[in-house]
Amino acid sequence: MLFPGGVQPSDLTRRPRVLVAEDDAEMRRLVADALRKDGYDIVEESDGGRLLVRIAAIYSFRRTSDPVDLIVSDVRMPVCSGLDILKGLRDAHWQTPVILMTAFGDAETRARAESLGAHLFDKPFTMQALRAKVRELLDTQAGKES
Repeated sequence: MLFPGGVQPSDLTRRPRVLVAEDDAEMRRLVADALRKDGYDIVEESDGGRLLVRIAAIYSFRRTSDPVDLIVSDVRMPVCSGLDILKGLRDAHWQTPVILMTAFGDAETRARAESLGAHLFDKPFTMQALRAKVRELLDTQAGKES
């Protein structure tokens, strides 16, 4: 059954999907588990190359079955950095909210992340602060779509 505008019933109950990319397995697990507890659907990637493949599959083909509502990524990862991924998204005019995490938050990294519209969290940070920012960004995104 279709609702007005072609909306499927499953679209009305879909949980926000957050893609978490972090090469440190412990940190990735901590972030993913905290966000799962908040009710988000979490997709995990272990390095920049896998993140790039996932994003290409979602955005290049505009698959609607697995959209990503927000990306939380480490800055420094093997294969491809979180900043490189973010730049590619912005060059392709995708406005998916992005939170970058880094233990190397120098002024240049901060300026580049902010110029591309990312929110930068310096490690260590509190999970409470990250969860609040995720909630804020997803609430803002939901307000734009309604």
